[in-house]
Amino acid sequence: MGSSGGRERYGVVGREAAAVVDAVAAMVDAFDSDLVGGRDAMDLVAEFSRLEHLASGGLMLAARRVAQTDLWKRSGHQTAAHWLSQVTGVSVGEAIGLLDTAEVVESAPDTREALKAGQVSTRQAKAIGKAENADPGAARRLLAGAGTASTRETEREANRIVAAASIETPDEKAQRHRASRRFRHGVTDDGMGWGSWLLPIAEHTKAVAVIEGEQAVVFDQARVDGVRESTEAYAADGLCRVLDRASTRGTIGSDDGSIDQDWSFAKVIVKVDLTALDLSLIHI
Repeated sequence: MGSSGGRERYGVVGREAAAVVDAVAAMVDAFDSDLVGGRDAMDLVAEFSRLEHLASGGLMLAARRVAQTDLWKRSGHQTAAHWLSQVTGVSVGEAIGLLDTAEVVESAPDTREALKAGQVSTRQAKAIGKAENADPGAARRLLAGAGTASTRETEREANRIVAAASIETPDEKAQRHRASRRFRHGVTDDGMGWGSWLLPIAEHTKAVAVIEGEQAVVFDQARVDGVRESTEAYAADGLCRVLDRASTRGTIGSDDGSIDQDWSFAKVIVKVDLTALDLSLIHI
């Protein structure tokens, strides 16, 4: 937590925290995995995991307090998230996520206590905290099972609780989803492009269907060529095929089994007079 000179500027709480961190650092420094038995290693994983939860929770709650002040402005940062990003080394997006989670947990006392006890991770706390704000009783059941359920299972159940407690109409939900749509992209330091989207389910389903259709073509050709790569690599190639076809304004697929990019399917309704039809059949 900084040099000894920097620690001289700490308050009492800061110095106490620094002493605890020094003790943990000394333990980790002396740790030699080759000299530890398998059972002891399992115990250490559980305890280090709890320590990580405690540290992440403490960091998040402390960062929330800083965000409520103007101290980050005095340091010359654009936002509290930018300050947190610089201090911790995480991305600005991750810093925003931590501050968002802290805000959720602030109004969810049971989740907050579980986080402070190291019983849940910050990711679990975000999901359970939202559920607690919607239905405290159901959230307590989530907290009780958080140690045995996977994080994804906890998130799905938390989302179900939030949805069940919502008084939002289908139209209101559709409008909210529409307003929340986004597409983000950028370039990594290594020169790779990245992107992500958040779309209403109908648009998302269409996009995934088109990409997966092209992915299947890539996969089949790879098998013919004797090439084996990851599913994600084939999906990336499928996306590139979709973009290539779109850029040339061509039709995606026909003979190769892929999906047409034009989703404006035609609908033809024919009205027939039954009496006229019967007469015409008599004369055939």
